[in-house]
Amino acid sequence: MSGHRPGTSRNRPATSSNRQRPPTASQRGQTRGTTAGESADARYDEEEDLQEQWDEESDEEDVFAYLPPSIGPAPTVVVSEDPQPFGNNADATQPGPGGSQSGDYYLDEATGTVYDGQGRPVDPATLQQRPTSVGTMEVVHSAPNTANNQPNNTTAPHAAMTSRADPRLSYDRKSSDTSSYSAPLAHASSYSAYSPHDPNVRMRNNRLSMGADGPLSPDSELKFNLDADPLTQHKLMRYSSDLDSHSMGMGMGLAHGIDYETAEVGPRGIKMVELEMEGDEDSPYPEVRASVSNVDDTDMPANTVRMWIIALLLTTLGGGINQILVLRYPAPTLTPLIVQVVSYPLGKLFAAILPYRSFDMPRWLGGGSWSLNPGMFNIKEHTAIVIMANVGLVQMYALNAVVALDSPYYYGAAKPIGFSLLLTISSQLFAVAVAGLTRKFLVRPGSMIWPQVLVFCTVFNTLHAEDDAQDGSVSRFKYFVGLSLAAFVWWFLPGWLFTALSSFGFLCWIWPNSYTVNTLFGTTSGLGMTFLTFDWQLISYQTSPLVTPWWAQCNLFIGFVLFLWIVAPILYWTNVYNFSYLPFNSSRAFDRFGEPYNVKSVFDPVTGGIDMTAYESYSRLYLGTTYYIVFWTGMATMTSVLVHTTLYHGSAILRGLRGVQTEEDDIHAKMMRRYNEAPYWWYGIVGVLSIVLAIICAEVYDTGLPVWALLIALIIPIVYYLPSGFIYALTGTQIGVNLVSELVAGYALPSKSLPNMMVKLYSQVGLTQGFLCSQNLKLGHYMKVSPRLTFWVMLIGTVWASVVQVFVNLFMRTHVNEICSAENAHQFTCPQASVYYTSSIIWGVIGPRRMFNSGYYSSIYWALLVGALVPIPIFFASRRWPNSVLKVVNVPLFFTSTSLIPPAAGIVVSSWFAVGFVFQYVIRKKAFRWWSRYNFITSAAMDTGTILSSIIVFLALVLPRDGQIFLHWWGNDITGRTLDATEGARLNMPPENGFAPAPNGL
Repeated sequence: MSGHRPGTSRNRPATSSNRQRPPTASQRGQTRGTTAGESADARYDEEEDLQEQWDEESDEEDVFAYLPPSIGPAPTVVVSEDPQPFGNNADATQPGPGGSQSGDYYLDEATGTVYDGQGRPVDPATLQQRPTSVGTMEVVHSAPNTANNQPNNTTAPHAAMTSRADPRLSYDRKSSDTSSYSAPLAHASSYSAYSPHDPNVRMRNNRLSMGADGPLSPDSELKFNLDADPLTQHKLMRYSSDLDSHSMGMGMGLAHGIDYETAEVGPRGIKMVELEMEGDEDSPYPEVRASVSNVDDTDMPANTVRMWIIALLLTTLGGGINQILVLRYPAPTLTPLIVQVVSYPLGKLFAAILPYRSFDMPRWLGGGSWSLNPGMFNIKEHTAIVIMANVGLVQMYALNAVVALDSPYYYGAAKPIGFSLLLTISSQLFAVAVAGLTRKFLVRPGSMIWPQVLVFCTVFNTLHAEDDAQDGSVSRFKYFVGLSLAAFVWWFLPGWLFTALSSFGFLCWIWPNSYTVNTLFGTTSGLGMTFLTFDWQLISYQTSPLVTPWWAQCNLFIGFVLFLWIVAPILYWTNVYNFSYLPFNSSRAFDRFGEPYNVKSVFDPVTGGIDMTAYESYSRLYLGTTYYIVFWTGMATMTSVLVHTTLYHGSAILRGLRGVQTEEDDIHAKMMRRYNEAPYWWYGIVGVLSIVLAIICAEVYDTGLPVWALLIALIIPIVYYLPSGFIYALTGTQIGVNLVSELVAGYALPSKSLPNMMVKLYSQVGLTQGFLCSQNLKLGHYMKVSPRLTFWVMLIGTVWASVVQVFVNLFMRTHVNEICSAENAHQFTCPQASVYYTSSIIWGVIGPRRMFNSGYYSSIYWALLVGALVPIPIFFASRRWPNSVLKVVNVPLFFTSTSLIPPAAGIVVSSWFAVGFVFQYVIRKKAFRWWSRYNFITSAAMDTGTILSSIIVFLALVLPRDGQIFLHWWGNDITGRTLDATEGARLNMPPENGFAPAPNGL
């Protein structure tokens, strides 16, 4: 048998076009499997044919599939010949007497244990292997096999062939001693029973399985040859959930209930039983398998009194604190991950102190009973708490507009508290509605993995469902605690004691006055070509590099290199658009004298529009190099994401709109069928209510925003929700609609700042907060929380957090002197509201017509055409060459790669990619077992320790004495001595009269 077949990828056998995908469990017959006469090679060839056919068909599907690197050979199935089943008193570690009939042996790669056809462990040392022909080996029993003591030979694939022939394994982090409420074989009951016979066998998976539960056959079923002897005094062997040492590793501990009267008789007269491996079915995506449990307890209470108390308490405290901190610079932020960690001991405390008392509900409230303490604090209660925190801790975007209107340092046109409440609640409820109405596309499909949600799932399972590892490795709980403490201690160095470790631009230290070196290698305002920083906050600035898939990181980094490391320096050093007179990397707008644009000088407070006389005599608005690149790529992203979605997901969207299921349910979607779904009309009512409240807000409070413009603002996120949502769910990278909403409002409502702010507000919140709600829905989906409970938790949390933050914001504005002033004594300078105000002047007062239509930056509009055209040839080329790298090219990711710069420096992308390369490529490929067990918990631990450390540093060293507690030494002062630290540095100084004429009424 040859080792390779020509004409196929990955050295798989060729397939014919009329081959069908393997049938589902419902389509398979009751006796699927191998017969005694089938050879192992034939089975492997068939499985590989099916695997390749499946891969080819997956290239034509409408959703991306994560493309993991090869994870090594699968376990070998050793086939031998055996005359009869073992006797009841036979030694379980020895092979039985030989014979002419064939029996199967199965290798549990989790433990290295070999089992016979009855699930009994066999010592592989008693089997002799000798080569016979190319690609095969001969298995010989050491014990006499016949009356003549002649060995009986049969062939099995050679180890060299396993990478070609064997199906892939799944990897599950669940331990066998974890309680399972689902079907047997959710965890291998052989895990603790026997140590591996072969120390060279890697300890990978905790399941007994001869095939993969991955892409090839996620609902795989196995056959065991079970002897109908008196070992079974009962007609039915029932599964016992008591995983004790007496049953683990033995046949009864490995099989479902067996009806010996109806089981099929095999060729040896042995009963053949079809094992429905429900518990072994798992997600086809290794990221999900490593993070999300594939078992569920439907009786576990989640809608409890203590859950609501803890959730509302932490949402109130966390949301209020974040609203205070967002008004100050610098300041840390409380994240849902912190709430996830803090709520765990709090829930344990409630379970310990609350009385076990039940109360009866009145009949008019539905009857039934409830308890203050239903038992131990469980994982579903914990999930519901985090879901509420996810929507409640985020700073309400609407309050930026409220502060900009109210502050005398900005517009100084305060609105009543009713305006703030209606604006905030209506925008947030609209996001909840959009997320709920798109569940069919972004939540239910297994391919929508939502990488950032997997971190939460990993922490949940680490805290609730994991004991000490049985193989001698460190448990994930101990690993999480230890690494969190290490990250907590470490961040004191780059965060306060040795800040040069954060801005580690060592080349800039050597040449502090070289503009070229500081621009290319700077870490404060440069391009960050050194890749090096020791500050996790910078590394994870855009998202954790341990979460974003490797192929997505490659798309983002290649786009970043092209636009910012190649195109931007060329534009700057050739002085295109007078770029060299302005700072290279700055998010500010400038005038023709190279100074920050004075937006107040062209604003007419009486009309709320532009003062044309002042504008014509002053200056038009100019952009720095990287800011221009951001606008150009942003325009390209606007169209590319729509075209990309039409090409790759269009048919799936159309099928979904017609009510046709777009993707076969994975194990998690199947489990969620047990719960009552939240009807779509619930979310529809929320959406209608939000629109009504928005119209009331716009009309009653004299905002100048017409209803038709408000409806356009609501349509924008609806149009972009699925296109951006697909990318976000697959890659963890969000594509916003800021530029779209600002352009539309700028052209539709020229010289009107407040309407521009409101259009941007509803569009942006509908998308960004909507994605946050979609994440919550996926989190509830993964953790098996009832969809109806998820709905109510999100809805109540959204409304309550909106009210809390509105009143906290009002308290701060009325009790802090000179709040939002640049000279505020306590640094409450309202940085986000300041940016929002400046943006409203640029887009709402000056407007895009004066910025882009005059011919100066009109080339930006060509990006719309480029973005629309580029995905088309790539799509058809990827169909023409399905196994090429083109199948992972994502044009919207390519264009959105520059969205963070400015205000961030290039180091946040280069260091992010470097760490991602180590974890998502090298470790994932070379040490997959470690990666699947520890990768996501590493991300969570680094985030937790760093955030807690930054909060302590802020409270202990920054907040007191207004940040004057500072250690002056070389490690903290060196970065401030370079041009990189001076954002205003430029290649050429502008002429005294400016580098361009006055706008002359443009």
